[in-house]
Amino acid sequence: MSSIALVVIDGQNDFCANGSESDGKKGALSVDGASREANAVADLVLRLGSDISSITATMDSHQRNDCSIHTTWKDNQGGNPPPFTIISHDDIKEDRYVPLWESVPWDGKLISSKEWGLIYTKALKDNDRPQLCLWPVHCQVGTWGNNIYPVLHNAYDSWCNKTTKFINYVVKGEFPYAECYSAFGPDIPLANQHETSFNKQLYLHLLNHDKILWTGWAGSHCLRFSALDAIKHSQACKDSSFVNKCIFFEDACAPVTDIPGASYKFTEWRRDFLNEVANLGATVTNTRDFKP
Repeated sequence: MSSIALVVIDGQNDFCANGSESDGKKGALSVDGASREANAVADLVLRLGSDISSITATMDSHQRNDCSIHTTWKDNQGGNPPPFTIISHDDIKEDRYVPLWESVPWDGKLISSKEWGLIYTKALKDNDRPQLCLWPVHCQVGTWGNNIYPVLHNAYDSWCNKTTKFINYVVKGEFPYAECYSAFGPDIPLANQHETSFNKQLYLHLLNHDKILWTGWAGSHCLRFSALDAIKHSQACKDSSFVNKCIFFEDACAPVTDIPGASYKFTEWRRDFLNEVANLGATVTNTRDFKP
């Protein structure tokens, strides 16, 4: 029997709850289809049971005032920009958008927030990461939205009871001055900031399995960058086996809803991602058809 690692990226209330549950709550960044897909992932866990060797569940975890939250910024009129505002290097340079912190601890020294913005937005471009996007407050540490979505939590409990193993919870977003879509670390790594280094322990954990099942939300963002960061690391290590172990589920990776009038389409980001991993040698299927 082959060993199977299941990865569930950010299966949390703020992404998965759509308001139709008994408590009527909707997540702050509810992804269309994520509630239905979370049920599919839970069914997969219950169906496979002890055939799953390990479960890694990441938890997007934000401070109230981290760099990607729209209330942490002001525009040139003095108000908070709306969620989903994209901030460019030129926006920082021309003071169209200004972060509200006075200073930022960055790479071993304290710098002004504007200096941080200029360095950070340039580094995003240099590292081929998306431009800085301001999100609504979501997955704030200690809140309901940060908690694991109940249907997944119940499936995890069932698996733990059956196997006597532990869920490998991975917190992402500890460093508040850099976005952290990826489970393997923030978009911009810093030599003097340990929270920003690549999570090699997680990579080696997954590598130690015969099959790596990738699910989570959103497929346009956190799942996408988590998987691609791991694959790129394997390529840098000249390990061609990693991507061939990877299995992605089209029915368990819904994208963030497209923003009306925006020049980019999150639905296309998700489709391009699935095409990219398939071209690299990964398998793309659905939860119903997967057999261990």
